[in-house]
Amino acid sequence: MIALLKKVFRLFDGNQMKSIGIIGGGIIGLCTAWYLTEEGFEVTVLDKSHFNNGCSYGNAGMIVPSHFVPLASPAALANGIKWLFSPKSPLYIKPVPDLNLALWLWKFYRFSTAANVASAIPFLSKISLLSKNLYLELEHSKVLDFSLEKKGILMLYQTTETEKEEIALAAQANKLGIEAQVLSKNDIETLNPTVEYNVRGAVYFPGDAHLNPGHLMKSMKLALEKKGVDFITGHEVRNIGTKKKRVTGIDVAGKEVGFDLVVLTAGSWTGKLLKKIGVNLPLIGGKGYSFHINNNVGASIPCLLQDHRVSLTPMCGSLRLGGTMELTNMNKKVNIQRVQAIAEAVNHYFPGMNESPPEPDTVWMGYRPCSPDGLPVFGRVGKFDNLFVATGHGMMGISLGPATGKLMSQIIAGRQTEMDVSAFDPARFVPV
Repeated sequence: MIALLKKVFRLFDGNQMKSIGIIGGGIIGLCTAWYLTEEGFEVTVLDKSHFNNGCSYGNAGMIVPSHFVPLASPAALANGIKWLFSPKSPLYIKPVPDLNLALWLWKFYRFSTAANVASAIPFLSKISLLSKNLYLELEHSKVLDFSLEKKGILMLYQTTETEKEEIALAAQANKLGIEAQVLSKNDIETLNPTVEYNVRGAVYFPGDAHLNPGHLMKSMKLALEKKGVDFITGHEVRNIGTKKKRVTGIDVAGKEVGFDLVVLTAGSWTGKLLKKIGVNLPLIGGKGYSFHINNNVGASIPCLLQDHRVSLTPMCGSLRLGGTMELTNMNKKVNIQRVQAIAEAVNHYFPGMNESPPEPDTVWMGYRPCSPDGLPVFGRVGKFDNLFVATGHGMMGISLGPATGKLMSQIIAGRQTEMDVSAFDPARFVPV
């Protein structure tokens, strides 16, 4: 009823009654659907799953304005070379004969410069803060239930090298208006007194937050259904029909379904679909893992173990551990060595943990869509008048979901966006 009334009241808006098909029901797809319904569009979300798995479900659930440095940076390049072929390192590149991977790595190398970082920071900081504010609005509306907790996040470190990097990052954050506090080991244990830490110190970002991604996805889908959004599930979109400069339809189970506009939010599979219609978007899936352990130390504040690039999030009475970026062929195999490295890292930082590696069948695995410059990719695909894309968020999908959805809705509706989105334009990779 609410969705119908919105459509009636917006009948004189130029966007009215246009149908939109969103391919991909992860957090980016659902947030895009959320804000497009507020613009009065008729929305259908298509996903090959039954909304029970994917990167949007098994991630760390962190909302992190603190993450304003793109993945492609001199520091990431230096660490990447150091970690390159170690099966237990935070970043692992499995040697495979894959031309797409080789081309992506070359582009990543070219983008890993101080200039890229300097140009990206204003955009990443603004979109992160916008997303955090939108989460607060969603929480205040009481429409969604996603267990939002505003306890901040601790960036823990053990080495002098990482300490230097984190203190420099904290100074930069404060200049951007993102509060960061440098803490000693005693300060940390005062903040979370039930836990014994084996660290030199930490940077604390009190403005960060965390949520339960599974609760968010379930709650958002139910709310979207009430808003009148249709869902087509359990069928993989294998092709997109095109004619000249327009998308004519989406192949679903051998039947072409037509929409006025199409938005591609298929995560790491986005590039594969675009390639079928002659669009080459440099995108790669970075495999990551997560699993749950008992919170036997009483940790209440999410942490990032910076020397090992492992996340730890209190969730549903337990701790969700996550980490690694594995660049290889996309498959469902769990690399148990990398899972062991996550468990070992936690034991290094928390002497009271004494955690054993989990059984492989209890480990969640997913792919994060990564662009070579470390920035999200969203906007219209220049080759087509009615095709849009939103992907490339890497490990920041949950954190940047609402802002991406809001900005996408404004782009599609032809409205002024709330911030400059030029840095995220697909045109930087895909010629218009």
